Amino acid sequence: MTHQRKTWKRFMDTILSQLPAYIDKYPPSDQAILNEFLSVLQSYEVDTQAARKQLLEHFEKFIRIHRSSGRLWDLPFLWFAESYFTNAYKLLSVARFHADNFYEYFVKQLRSDSYKSGVFQFIRRGTPLADLEWEKLQYACNKLSVPLTSEELHVLEIIHALCMETGILTLNQNYIKTNIINQVKSPTLLRKLASLFSRLDSQWLLQFYTPAFDLALLIFRFQLNESTSLKEIIDFHDSANTTLCYSDVHWIRGFHNMYCGIFVVPTQLVEPLREFLQYHDRQGHLILYDLEKVTTSRICTSLSLYQATKGWRTLTQTEWRRLVQLLKTQRPRKRRTRSMSFYITPSLNKYWHYSQHPDPLQIISLYCKSQFRYSFGELPFGSNNEQITPRLSKPELDLIKELYLKKVAQVWFRPLRLIHEFSLDYYWIKLPNMPFDQLSRLLAWLPYAYLCFTENNIHIWSFLIPKLAEWFRTDLEWTVMQIVRKHPPQMLNFDWYSPEARQWRAPLILTM
Repeated sequence: MTHQRKTWKRFMDTILSQLPAYIDKYPPSDQAILNEFLSVLQSYEVDTQAARKQLLEHFEKFIRIHRSSGRLWDLPFLWFAESYFTNAYKLLSVARFHADNFYEYFVKQLRSDSYKSGVFQFIRRGTPLADLEWEKLQYACNKLSVPLTSEELHVLEIIHALCMETGILTLNQNYIKTNIINQVKSPTLLRKLASLFSRLDSQWLLQFYTPAFDLALLIFRFQLNESTSLKEIIDFHDSANTTLCYSDVHWIRGFHNMYCGIFVVPTQLVEPLREFLQYHDRQGHLILYDLEKVTTSRICTSLSLYQATKGWRTLTQTEWRRLVQLLKTQRPRKRRTRSMSFYITPSLNKYWHYSQHPDPLQIISLYCKSQFRYSFGELPFGSNNEQITPRLSKPELDLIKELYLKKVAQVWFRPLRLIHEFSLDYYWIKLPNMPFDQLSRLLAWLPYAYLCFTENNIHIWSFLIPKLAEWFRTDLEWTVMQIVRKHPPQMLNFDWYSPEARQWRAPLILTM
């Protein structure tokens, strides 16, 4: 690989020497972003530990700055840059001494195989940073260079099954390794576990039953009038709006000024929030289409469409027609067998409330500070990892176990890059309520789905290919909208809770 590595470096040096002249032709605001991007590229050589650490810090800084500015959610170039640097970070963080896989990935996205669609050619042609052509590069950099082997796919199936069966134990590296040793007879694969999980941007999610902590989730959709901005209705960056800053807000593609997502509001303020939005509807500031309280939510993943050594396949017309028939028939004559590649979080305990705990404030504090997602190297349980990620104290880790046993917390596994390889297009699907056995026929074919159940509807947030989304619209006549994140949830802040009143503080917009 030495010759190949030298070739990659020569290409990097050539591209770095030519890019500045092309960047100078962009408008000043775009030049600033591109020069930040170029500055990260210029630290590409990672032949020492110090250089490697420095580049990892550059990746983190670039993503952090543009996330905090809000530009990341509005500019297609930054959609690509975040994916590009995030995947590069994952590869470099587990790379061996020569980091050949990292160099290969880093160069490939800049030049592309055809030399026509890589970053260099885009910038040379002066492609505007707001051009959706950059989204094609985002797709390209999320493709795995080599599909998963049958053994690697088996590892993912094991992790999913462990999450369903043993939950909290899967937040322990040693527990995971032991189970994989017992089920996959491949010492070589075991040594590469960290690399595999990093390559797939694997995340272990810690999910809580929100109502148990006095917070309600509301599905919403509204359209602003021409003269009203989203910030004028709700400023999701103003911490005075407390838990509303924890909301997940998306812009709906193809509809001017239309937004949807999930509000997070103190339970006692659900109706005041409804009245607030209805007031703005009456005033003509917006048209309120949907506002439904979530009764429960679940996460589902499926590997049914993934083929070892080949990658994702698409649903065939025949499979789709059969699925449509099943979705329209509540009680099929033939009993259906559940796919072993279909995994879903269990239902949580609706009857436990944090006030029942001897120290309610400790519960709220833990709820606010808990990491809700972990990489393989950050898993909090196990003696080794408690030293690596001392974010939570031993008593706090014990408390998480207690919440899990009370069934108000659960653990889930998500190989995010593998899901993104299937599709980066995010959709909101609204369908009428149906028996879960009937719904599960659909979930078995979706690589990832976040489900919210309301009194009258089921809402699914999922990554879909456009053909599948169109089938939902035409053959099932469901509401299906492609969405782009506008405001990601902020971390919960304990300052948003009043210890004296023993309740969450009201958002500013509901006190005016």
